[in-house]
Amino acid sequence: MKSISIALLVLFVASVAFADTGPPYAGDVMCNQKYPFQPHRTFRFVRWMPTTMFDIREELTADSVVIWDTNSDDGVTVTTTTTSKDSRVAGVVVAAIRTPDSTNRTVTEDIGKRNWGWLQTYGLADNVRLGLTAVVTNSYIGTGESIGEAGPFLDVRTSDVTTRGVLGFSLNSGPLDGTVAVFLKCE
Repeated sequence: MKSISIALLVLFVASVAFADTGPPYAGDVMCNQKYPFQPHRTFRFVRWMPTTMFDIREELTADSVVIWDTNSDDGVTVTTTTTSKDSRVAGVVVAAIRTPDSTNRTVTEDIGKRNWGWLQTYGLADNVRLGLTAVVTNSYIGTGESIGEAGPFLDVRTSDVTTRGVLGFSLNSGPLDGTVAVFLKCE
């Protein structure tokens, strides 16, 4: 009996000693990469819906910046904007998404259609399209004034709360109409 009590005491002390060595299992563990030197990235499967019929094109290209669509109001649909620093900024499209067959469908009617694709919302995005403004390293980045493009986020302390959306920050400098590496922070 005494040896069982000692064994239980040793087991209890060992379990307490090793309790703090692992990750906190109460939340998400950010380690979906294959190797420790690869940055964590978060992706979401989203539906693309053009803002207007004039925005209809063959596809929404990869590396495009998109916003959450408040017309669909479903939390799954993204669209494009021409508003600089749009507060609805959602992330960057990973691969091209084709134009919808119809712009009159709801999200449930569009399930399985061609206008679905992947959106990156967090982590390193290697190539984010820039508009007509160059950016420097460590700059805040937001939506640009051209469809699908990013631009520098200049906080001018305006009272317009619809222009406060930060996509992330640049990890290097980017030229006009070029691309830049951005660490996305849209979560």
